[in-house]
Amino acid sequence: MSYAKIISGVVLIYPYDLSQLQADNPNTSFPEELTLPFLATWDIYEVLPQPQPSYNPALQKVVEGVPAFSSPTWLQTWIVVALTVPEQDAYKTTFIDQAKVNTIAYLDAFAATRDYASCDRCCGYKGTSNAQLNADATYMVGGRDSVITSAYATLALIKAGTIPVPTMAGFLATLPALAWPNPETMPAVDGTAVL
Repeated sequence: MSYAKIISGVVLIYPYDLSQLQADNPNTSFPEELTLPFLATWDIYEVLPQPQPSYNPALQKVVEGVPAFSSPTWLQTWIVVALTVPEQDAYKTTFIDQAKVNTIAYLDAFAATRDYASCDRCCGYKGTSNAQLNADATYMVGGRDSVITSAYATLALIKAGTIPVPTMAGFLATLPALAWPNPETMPAVDGTAVL
């Protein structure tokens, strides 16, 4: 629970920790259970949490505001604030780093649909005498090339400011779709990523 010290409708201290009540009144013996009506006699009120508003994290951030009274309770408030240019640059850098990680995860997740531990593990079977493994590896090498080429092209545009920083889901949606062109002929033990 969050609390605020409020006198005559003016928020004086927020957040207010109940341990501070004892510290502010060292010579007072308080009951073990501090009910809301009791706290109100000491000008301490509960502040009910509220969901954050939607915002564009590439350009904005949300900071907590001063609690607002909405009869009969006090509510948490949020303020959407524009990011400074250095904050925007920092967000962009973090986004690009995470997008690279997620691109590899995208490839690995596809490879795992045929029990490969990773995209690179699948690609490593290229040239093997096993027809299924070789076919999968051949497709995966081409898929990896197209996905990474696409990802880096998009990330270069983001870094240059040519396009705005998208959501991560929006970025991943730009990656080429992958689908095995050949049927799986090996015994299936899907999900164990053993190959």
